[in-house]
Amino acid sequence: MINRHFTRREKKIKKCKITIKYQNMRGLRTKLHQFITSSACFNGDIICASETWLHPSISDGEIIDNNFKLFRKDRDSNTSDHKRGGGVLIAIKSDISAEQLETEDNNIEHIFIKVKCTEGDLVIGCVYLPPLSPLDVYINHTNTVQYLKNKYRDCKLLILGDYNLPSSYPQDQCVNLLYSNMFLVNCEQLNAITNDYNKTLDLCFSNTNIKVTRGDPLIYEDKHHPSLNIRVDTLANLKESKSPKYIFKNANYLDLNGFFLTCNWIELYKLESIDDKVDWFYNVINEGIIRHVPVSNNKASKYPVWFSRELISKIREKNTAHAKYKKNQDKATI
Repeated sequence: MINRHFTRREKKIKKCKITIKYQNMRGLRTKLHQFITSSACFNGDIICASETWLHPSISDGEIIDNNFKLFRKDRDSNTSDHKRGGGVLIAIKSDISAEQLETEDNNIEHIFIKVKCTEGDLVIGCVYLPPLSPLDVYINHTNTVQYLKNKYRDCKLLILGDYNLPSSYPQDQCVNLLYSNMFLVNCEQLNAITNDYNKTLDLCFSNTNIKVTRGDPLIYEDKHHPSLNIRVDTLANLKESKSPKYIFKNANYLDLNGFFLTCNWIELYKLESIDDKVDWFYNVINEGIIRHVPVSNNKASKYPVWFSRELISKIREKNTAHAKYKKNQDKATI
């Protein structure tokens, strides 16, 4: 693929509190349209999701727009007897400095990222342990958390997920081991939000100052798994990106059309591999765009490109009204 190098201004750093949305999705494959729309309107910084039910044939672009960096771990048929279910993901706003942390236990459905912060970085983990998980699974998971804590000693920890403790085997040993091993890294369970059946299935372990509240769901909410908002009392390093983008409305389409007409398309049919054909085709498309479509270095909008000004205005009005309602707890004041 053809790459183009752009000259960018020096990036500025600003500070803000980190806000996280957690939800057990109970399957995203049939709800992708709802998730990609609601995540586009999400005002926080990070989305953590368990039970995504995704598989590798679903691309990142089908899940969330490019305002986010997506880290995911889908269920692996090589390490699980269950073909459907499971899977976790973490989506983080693209202007936040973050990286995925590699772990050796690939048979466990958990994923970890490290977020750059002003006063010690923050390691965020999202985990899903299936029902009837044996003690070894909880041991391996907590060993990974301890390994990360030892490797990144100055980091704060935040581990979110569905541990399915009520169905673990043997239950008492799994519960005791999980809480005691988390205590060894100074993490305590801080989620007190109960579901419709007065139980807490999704746990939130942390060794830093956080606030957990019930949040608005991104998609339809399962009665067993209320959506959570987590506010972390730390400051993230946010990069004000001057990402260049193509301004197609100002493109020279006459010259672009002429470029494509003069291409030697016979070369495409000489290639045998379908992968080579696709690469050749996209090289031509990209070269035409680079030559004849102007580039802007304006600050990227936090909204998707298909959001109109009217829609953005309505979203801002809704957010203002919702904030006013939460502050006053009185619908009559809106």
